[in-house]
Amino acid sequence: MDGLITTLVGIIGTLSGTLLGWFLNSQSYKLGKTKIYATLIKSITIPVQMGDDTTTCESTSSQKYLFECVAYNSKQIPVILKNFHIELLTDRHSNPISAPILLPEISYTEINGIKIGAELALPRQLIMPRTLHEFTFKVNYHNDDIYDSRIYLIAYNEKNKRKKFLLYDGYKTKHNRTRKA
Repeated sequence: MDGLITTLVGIIGTLSGTLLGWFLNSQSYKLGKTKIYATLIKSITIPVQMGDDTTTCESTSSQKYLFECVAYNSKQIPVILKNFHIELLTDRHSNPISAPILLPEISYTEINGIKIGAELALPRQLIMPRTLHEFTFKVNYHNDDIYDSRIYLIAYNEKNKRKKFLLYDGYKTKHNRTRKA
């Protein structure tokens, strides 16, 4: 009788230990964070292809700002980010200004001998675990106050949960510029 109870206790302990280990392991895959770091570059020349020539034109009403980003995923599973856009806060009490994100290059196609160019949105980004993922995008914005703004990258994960990443904090640079003057 004592041998049977000892055997049952051993089986129950083994099964409960296996289930607990499986549960804790599945939870550990979800631990971690995705972080995105960016560099803001101002570019005002826009290449336009017409026929075989490449000309440049400058636009002051719609300037293009280029961001070079590096993303890091500390989770043990890949993360998918999609539906990107930018939110700019010009001061702490204003409503955010939303701006679309585009690929840095213009996509061209030819239909009946006519070249047509289009700016495409930034596609989904797959960020692999524990690796650096680099991507570049541009934002069309009409004002130079972008350098004094706080800029957030807004994206949605695979569960359509909104993620917000601080890319650039112009409040600090604005404060430093006013203090030096």
